Amino acid sequence: MKTIIITGANSGIGYETAKFLALKGNRVIAASRHKDETIRIIDNLNLQCKKANSKGIVKFYHLDLNDLKSVKSFTEKIIVEYSSIDTLICNAGIMNSPFKTTIDGIEQQFQTNFLSHFYLTHLLIGTIIKSDNPKIINVCSASAEKGTINTIDELEKISKVSETEYNAMKSYREAKLAQQVSIMHFARMTAYKKIKFSVIHPGIVNSNLFYRNSGILYKVAMLPFVYLGYAFGFFKTPKQGAKTTLFLSENDDYESGFYWNNAKKLTPNPISKDENYSIQLYEWTMNKIKKQ
Repeated sequence: MKTIIITGANSGIGYETAKFLALKGNRVIAASRHKDETIRIIDNLNLQCKKANSKGIVKFYHLDLNDLKSVKSFTEKIIVEYSSIDTLICNAGIMNSPFKTTIDGIEQQFQTNFLSHFYLTHLLIGTIIKSDNPKIINVCSASAEKGTINTIDELEKISKVSETEYNAMKSYREAKLAQQVSIMHFARMTAYKKIKFSVIHPGIVNSNLFYRNSGILYKVAMLPFVYLGYAFGFFKTPKQGAKTTLFLSENDDYESGFYWNNAKKLTPNPISKDENYSIQLYEWTMNKIKKQ
């Protein structure tokens, strides 16, 4: 039985990933800030495991990526309760959201999609590396390929962008690029060669990521277009979107430090291969989280 952490396991790709891995007999730690909703989902998943005679189990742990103290509290509990973690799946994310700063004073998309997952990885990596076959999988986005930030001054600026200068899609792209750059850097670090690091683009998935800031009427109005998207292969269901995450989680015959889609390697943003900038981003991020 493997112990696998999934952020955002309460819906979309995270839910489908948790369901598959639990039914396969793994211990899944579902990390989410939505306690009541996630516990209802977990109860159902555990019932499915029981009916399928699976030894898998899903457990809820509170984790709010909008609060670095919550990240720290979560990891402290995990480290005490588990001697090792086999796989960390950084799946949770937000996209194109209205301007908002977190309790830590960071633009919300930047913190949720990048900074908090980096902090989570940093705090858990000593426990993950104890596994016989450790893996860290980050659900990223093709939007990272369009990111342009490659200096610390620009990175600092977008992490604390003002409301008047805020561009939701730009902030999303740059947060996802920072995520990609950091994971590629972790993969190059000698101290962590034992760990398989991966970044994935799940495809365009019909999940709550698209509807979080819209009402139910918008979601209903979009249904015909969604089904057309399914028919022509433009849209994926969350189950289809989980394909690459599950491929990397379940298989061992692949190299660390690559960008994936549909179980195939993609070409990442060239900025992720800039080792000088990668080191600077790593050091800048470490300085941010050391204040916690």
